[in-house]
Amino acid sequence: MTVLRYGAATDVGEVRTENQDAFHSSAHLWLVADGMGGHRGGEVASAIATETVVGLVGAEGGAVLPVAVEQANAAVITKSFEDPGLAGMGTTLTAIALVRGEGADGTDVLRLVNVGDSRTYRLATNDTVVEQVTVDHSLVAQWEREGRITADQALTHPQRNVITRALGVDAVVEVDTWDLPLVTGDRYVLCSDGLTNEVDDTVITEVLRSVTEPADAAAELVRRANAAGGRDNVTVVVLDVVDAAPVPGTGPVDLPAPVDPVDPAGDPTGPSSTSASTTPARPEESVPRSRFTWRVAAFLGALVVLVAVTAGGVWLWARNAWFLGVDPGGTEVVVFQGRPPEGVLWFEPREVAVTGVQVDDLSELGRRTLDDPVVWGSQAEAEDQARRLGEGSRRVLASPTTTTPPLTVVPTTVLPPAPAPAPGA
Repeated sequence: MTVLRYGAATDVGEVRTENQDAFHSSAHLWLVADGMGGHRGGEVASAIATETVVGLVGAEGGAVLPVAVEQANAAVITKSFEDPGLAGMGTTLTAIALVRGEGADGTDVLRLVNVGDSRTYRLATNDTVVEQVTVDHSLVAQWEREGRITADQALTHPQRNVITRALGVDAVVEVDTWDLPLVTGDRYVLCSDGLTNEVDDTVITEVLRSVTEPADAAAELVRRANAAGGRDNVTVVVLDVVDAAPVPGTGPVDLPAPVDPVDPAGDPTGPSSTSASTTPARPEESVPRSRFTWRVAAFLGALVVLVAVTAGGVWLWARNAWFLGVDPGGTEVVVFQGRPPEGVLWFEPREVAVTGVQVDDLSELGRRTLDDPVVWGSQAEAEDQARRLGEGSRRVLASPTTTTPPLTVVPTTVLPPAPAPAPGA
């Protein structure tokens, strides 16, 4: 019989005034979501994603976890269409569900999913350091995997907090999925980047190996993150595999719906969950043949409405995006509204702002950013990114022998010296 023990902790941090993280911790599902998108958007997005995943997994069982994440993406997008004040909101999400009987010989497994840069770590029984199981969906992490920058450059890159995948951004989201065997003594950590931006893997390992109770370990990791600066919300869920004795011959079973309440504000202060509510379907009423033509008319009317709503949704999605590019003369960084590189259908990007940042002043990595643009949720965010690119280049030109000023460090707080600029810079 599988026996698991778990605990969680969250905190607003030392700088922020609101907690946009959400989490869930129950007998069969563990989840962390890190919201983004303005004053309200972040906490709304993380709350919607959490409630959707918890409800579907509670109703259908842990095997549907990847599908539940896709449904959560749709739910966040739908809400952003309904409320213009939430346009551009999104959230990361990493979660583990207990799935009955889908391992070898009918054993239980842990199904892990991830979208964004919230992480899941594993400290195996005999390991001396934690292993990051998930893969960060961030611009800098992608460049590092492609060999375009080194690991040291990734630690101090000005765009290290730009994520390339999140719920609520695109209509179709790719969900990374793993099935992990249950091994007695293994310990898992799910966390927002408020933890990994402040403490490195060595600190995480130290706490996990020295603090026995999962809830206490989670609270200690949150405390360490705040002590190191606490520049972001920080949320940690710790899950221990106490007993992974195989139960051969058992098939998949649906798990009961969780019983803990969900904080609707998306700022949980304790375990959170929700169960899917269902309403019995009403029997379809019989319709006399003489009313058949009215049914056809109603269907056609509904179809017209659906097409109009879909077209409106495409327009909103196509226009609710901003990215950085180069003006027609090729000299200055400008902000475009629309989807890169050439828009969607007949909705082509259009120039909406001139930033004053000169392309010749950018570093090589800054120019690569323009070649592979990142989509932003507002014009202000895109302009702010252009400003940061310009300031980063000026700092390198003005202080070629100094280290890059610390901002947010991933995944370690030790900052290597910045490389000297190329001759002639």
